[in-house]
Order: sequence, then structure tokens, then C-alpha cells
Amino acid sequence: VFEHPASPFVMNFLGNVNVFRGRVEAGRAHLGPLSVDYPAHADESPRDAQGFARPYELDLARSEDGSGFWATLRHVNPAGAFVKLELEDGEKRLVQVEATREQYEALRPAAGERLYVTPRQVRIFVAKA
Repeated sequence: VFEHPASPFVMNFLGNVNVFRGRVEAGRAHLGPLSVDYPAHADESPRDAQGFARPYELDLARSEDGSGFWATLRHVNPAGAFVKLELEDGEKRLVQVEATREQYEALRPAAGERLYVTPRQVRIFVAKA
């Protein structure tokens, strides 16, 4: 259930999650700042969709690789073995990222810095017709 939730409700119910809203069309999901392949919707007309990524499924970098988006670091909260980071995308939407201490120490980002956010996994739910 956790890895393959049946609906957006279940995805939200099972814990903290970033929600990206948008549309799917022609094999792509355009979800706010994200644009990812979505071949399950290759030949259908455009439909509203939501993409979900848990905070620990997002990676941060200082360089762009084309599969993510830029966001500004607003707050860092060390929490034991993990560091919780709050970022703001270009549309002022909050994006939450969780990094291990090792990942955080390797990057050492500063508040106000622009970082490139790349999802390792996005679960997409398309609205019913």
C-alpha cells in the first residue's frame, strides 16, 4: 500500500508528501515545475493530474540535469539522522526535502541559495474523465 497507493487520498494519508498539480498529455506529465515522461497516457487527450513525491524521494544539487526544477532554500531543520529542508519553487510553492546527514554535509546549502530539485520517483494520478 505504501509503495503503490491506489489513490491520492491514500498517498496523503500515509504521510508527508509534496503534491504537484498539472496535466498529462502526449506521454508527458506537466506538473507545476516538473515535466516527466508518462507513457501510460501517450495517446489520450489532455487530462488534469497530480504528481506525488515524498520528501526523501527528492535530491538536491547545485547544477541542472534537466529532470527537475530550481527552488530557493528557505529553512533547514536538523532532525537526528536526517535534515529537513524547506524550499520555495518559482511559483512560491513550498517543497519539502529530507536528506541524510551525509547528503546534507556533502552539499552544505545556505538559506537563500538556489538549488536544483530532482525527483527520484513521482507517483502520478490522472483525473477520471
